[in-house]
Amino acid sequence: MTRRTLLLLAAMAMILLWLLGGCADGDQQQEARQEERSASSMPTQPTENSSASSTLTDTTVSNESAERLNGGNENQQQCTALQDNLVQAYIDDMEKLLQESPTSREISEVGMLARARTFIALEWLGPSGKEVVMRFLAKADLVQSVVESDPIVSLASVNLSGVDLSGVDLNGADLRVANLMGADLSGADLSGAQMYQIQLRKADLEGADLRGADIGGTADLQFANLSDAVMKEANLRGANLSGANLSDADLRSAYMEYVVTFGADLRGADLRGAKKFGLPMEGTTDFPELGDTTMPDGSIRDTPNQATERTEDQLAES
Repeated sequence: MTRRTLLLLAAMAMILLWLLGGCADGDQQQEARQEERSASSMPTQPTENSSASSTLTDTTVSNESAERLNGGNENQQQCTALQDNLVQAYIDDMEKLLQESPTSREISEVGMLARARTFIALEWLGPSGKEVVMRFLAKADLVQSVVESDPIVSLASVNLSGVDLSGVDLNGADLRVANLMGADLSGADLSGAQMYQIQLRKADLEGADLRGADIGGTADLQFANLSDAVMKEANLRGANLSGANLSDADLRSAYMEYVVTFGADLRGADLRGAKKFGLPMEGTTDFPELGDTTMPDGSIRDTPNQATERTEDQLAES
């Protein structure tokens, strides 16, 4: 990457920090104004000579509050417009890069520039803006592994928490150490994705395709919804599935050494051929809930859950 390109990216980052930082400051100022209005509206004990001055003060405070409220609304509208413009500018730039190198899959200056711009955009946009960017990248085949080649745009370490990515094609995507806590990935294609140490706590992965995905290395899937998910031959070594919903999930031939399953729902799950899978001692606290569960040896196990339902905080303490 040339010095000119690096300087350009640094300038872009500084501009985004300043602009979006201003939006964040505006939000904080608006909260402070709200507290100020609440304090000013608290009743006070009237005095003999306070009637006229109180009326004047109330009128002044009301006018100031109205002005500040209008200012806060205008600031929010400006921030929304700014983010919309940033998303459109990002898409325009990426489309231009694709036109310049439409078939190139090698690591080049174009590819590095695309990854850098994407990382900056995903770092500072809100959930709705991130969703637009991600769906654009997926549609353009920039984040998938194509013909066994690495994706042009890596998503390693990006923050996509709470983003709606339902049904998105992320086949072979690089999501190592990414934060997708609370994200909607229902029906998404994550087959073969690199998800080492990913954060998926409380994420919705119902019906997602995770065949052959690498979700090992202490990946956090606590309380995630993985019902009907296909996880055949996935690497789950060391993953934390405490409290996760794995009902009717396909875990055939998955690698499950050191997987934590306290309080998980495994009813109807298919674990045939799962490697290194082990359950806690039956009768212990938070024993996984089994029912019509196909075990690694092919046997059907139907053991009622003997533990009482526990909260997330209680599970975290266990």
